[in-house]
Amino acid sequence: MASSSNIYFNAGSVGIGSSAPAHTLDVSGSVSVSGSLISKIPVFYVYQAVAQTLSSGGPSKVSLDTTSFDNYGYWHADSRKYIPLIPGYYQVSCGVGSGTNSTSGGIIAAIYKNGLWYTQGNLATGNSVNTPCSTASTIMYLNGSSDYLELYYYGPGSSFGSPASYPGASQTFLTGHFISTGP
Repeated sequence: MASSSNIYFNAGSVGIGSSAPAHTLDVSGSVSVSGSLISKIPVFYVYQAVAQTLSSGGPSKVSLDTTSFDNYGYWHADSRKYIPLIPGYYQVSCGVGSGTNSTSGGIIAAIYKNGLWYTQGNLATGNSVNTPCSTASTIMYLNGSSDYLELYYYGPGSSFGSPASYPGASQTFLTGHFISTGP
């Protein structure tokens, strides 16, 4: 074969070491790449640009109203849910800031999966100078069809009033990216 030749296939799947390829390119065995291997993976970052009054006690669903990036369009702004259509493991992180310095009792950010608590962040408390911001991070499996993510807030009891969230891309956000298809 001449070094300037191209090989292409217009339809179907190609198997290397496989007679029944399950993907467009299915390689059975090791792959060595001397250049860059570029893969488009789902990645998103949504945040809150407008403050929200959060209920006392909790939980309160956080209204994330701004998309910084979402390369596959899996963020559903109307329902405030991330619903990926590619199954696998995802690294997910979040933060919830309170606009109230004296949030007695503290605040907690929580990542929900399918409407249920999955993991939570640290208990963050404020003082006369600093506002609290709770953050969390986890790796989770999402099935690529019905699984979805949401951001929730747990706050102080009702005797402390209802604090407002602290909006901004660095305070109240949900972000994540695909990392692996699994075992």
